[in-house]
Amino acid sequence: EVNANGGWLGNKVELVTYDIARGVEEVAPACTKMIEEDNVIAILGPTYSAGATAAQPVCTEAGVPLIALSATNANVTVNEKTGEVYDWMYRVCFTDNYQAEGIANFLIDEGIKKVGILSCVSNSYSVGMVDLFIEIYESLGGEITSVELFNENDVDFRPLLTNIGNSGCEAIFMPAPNIRYGVLAAQQARELGIEVPFAMPDAVYGNELLEAADELEGSWISTGLIDDDPAFEDYRNKFYEKHNINANMFCYYGLDTIMLLENAIKASDSLDPAEIRDALETMKDAPVFTGTLTIDPETHNPVGKAVTLMTIEDGAYALYKVFDPNN
Repeated sequence: EVNANGGWLGNKVELVTYDIARGVEEVAPACTKMIEEDNVIAILGPTYSAGATAAQPVCTEAGVPLIALSATNANVTVNEKTGEVYDWMYRVCFTDNYQAEGIANFLIDEGIKKVGILSCVSNSYSVGMVDLFIEIYESLGGEITSVELFNENDVDFRPLLTNIGNSGCEAIFMPAPNIRYGVLAAQQARELGIEVPFAMPDAVYGNELLEAADELEGSWISTGLIDDDPAFEDYRNKFYEKHNINANMFCYYGLDTIMLLENAIKASDSLDPAEIRDALETMKDAPVFTGTLTIDPETHNPVGKAVTLMTIEDGAYALYKVFDPNN
């Protein structure tokens, strides 16, 4: 569609892609190849924080901007030790601390004062979410009754869930790295007779989670986007027609990244990575697929994104509450 509309500044756009599915160790070599061999003007992706963190030194040294899709760890764009922003790193999603604060406040507002935690100890997304959640939830007067940890690729959570179920919790916070863990944990919890609701962040949000719809009835999942928002219907239909699978929020974030880049190119009237970066730095109300984006120059995060809490009712997602941690 971009090229059908004349490309960018009269140039045809070529999309260069590399598969990094085998692990984070593939990220830096892929970025290096993109920059040195393919001469890219920007990098869009990846979807996860560890991958974006691995890309940061490469993009910084080369002076090529990266716009991450759903890399939610705050350290992707800000140096953890110095507090200084990484000049070449941006994102279109909210951050873990923003989301953790939203979920913690939400649970307190729902009257849930005791929470058990089930988390992946070998995944940076999960570890970061747990640390932030505990700090914020306890500061609000909540009690953490149990913290149980598993490793990536574990599939049996029953011993951990038994400990959580015996801890007297009123809900289980599970920042799972992906949907598969959420499905298994919910099914196994109900097998054990543990009936408290789960609260899960955006990494588990997707239609695949509805495999455990019965077990997750009344639980909560936070997200920055709603998959079946009517505003996305035309795109969803075209996506399904082309790929024969349903589009999800990662597809929408992907469109946001390319449209944000397009806005920066138009604003800078340049294909030079440094000038594109400068335009991203000061981007305000840029029209993207999911709405508009304004970038905070101090953090390179989008400003003012609300946390949407979904629940599961009668086998389907339903909007429960839109929660703004800033209000």
